[in-house]
Amino acid sequence: MLGISVLILGWSTIRVRKAALRQISGSLDPGLSSGPGSYIDRKMGTVKSRPGQTHIRRIKGSAIIWKERCIPILGRHRSRIILLIILIMTLCGLSFSYLGVAVTGGFQYNIDHYIYTMVLLCLGLLWCVALSATSITAEKEARSWPILLTTAITDRHILLGKAYGTIRRCMIIWLFLIGHVLLFSVVGFINPLGLALMIMLVSGITIFFTGSGLYFSALCRHTTTAVIANFALAVCLWGIIPLLLSLSGGLVYYEHGYGLYMDVTNPFHQSSIIMEATTEHWWYFPRYGFSYLHFNWLALDADDWRRSTLTVFLTMFGYALTGLLFAYRARYRIRRNVF
Repeated sequence: MLGISVLILGWSTIRVRKAALRQISGSLDPGLSSGPGSYIDRKMGTVKSRPGQTHIRRIKGSAIIWKERCIPILGRHRSRIILLIILIMTLCGLSFSYLGVAVTGGFQYNIDHYIYTMVLLCLGLLWCVALSATSITAEKEARSWPILLTTAITDRHILLGKAYGTIRRCMIIWLFLIGHVLLFSVVGFINPLGLALMIMLVSGITIFFTGSGLYFSALCRHTTTAVIANFALAVCLWGIIPLLLSLSGGLVYYEHGYGLYMDVTNPFHQSSIIMEATTEHWWYFPRYGFSYLHFNWLALDADDWRRSTLTVFLTMFGYALTGLLFAYRARYRIRRNVF
């Protein structure tokens, strides 16, 4: 592994040095795409238009949304290949793990679905938290943000376009979690209510971190700072505050402090309760529907499926409303710290 790391580091050093020399000399990067209506003149080092292909492309609706839709979900050029390889490896790993668990009959028990849900939820949150905080700072670092602000596009349309692009790119990782629940809902090992509850849970936290990412991205000048701030928010909500509430169990009644906070805010805790309820006695669904479901909340008196669905819906609504408030505050920050 050390030898491979040295080889990769040496190859990267050579590539970066060549790219830096090209930029210093003012020549074009041969890896840049010149677009469908143009080509790179290698001798002159300029971009020229092809005859008959110089028409102006007309667009309808928001220009920012159009721009975000033109950006490939998996990135451009080599980054797309790397992400495709990672996705293929992930799918192969999931397929082999599904096969191994299916052979042992593990999908009949809720512990296996609990593990898969926790892992996929953690991956989705990491992707969403990191990606949402790069929407504006990436343009600041590329020096294109001041140019965008000088156009006639309103601040609201800019934020809506950035939010659309973030949610669009986040959906690809959430498809693994939703796909897992959907697959085993169709097979019959998970009650279909579990799929609806997981969609509500994912929707709420996606809107929340999209709004917080826009706010921190507008507030900070560098991508690293914005990503760290967004991660700090998640750690504070789901790590530090529950830890303080659990340590103060002698001062505050445990169920009314820690238990209530976990029931209404923590997506990991909620997803574990959802999976436990919707995978236990799964064979009762054809006969009893949703009436047999029992949700073991720590403090809430919401054991039946109706009150539990209302609890998850209110959690989604609270996260979504807070995310919209973050985005609203970002509207007043995007024209500050422009450079």
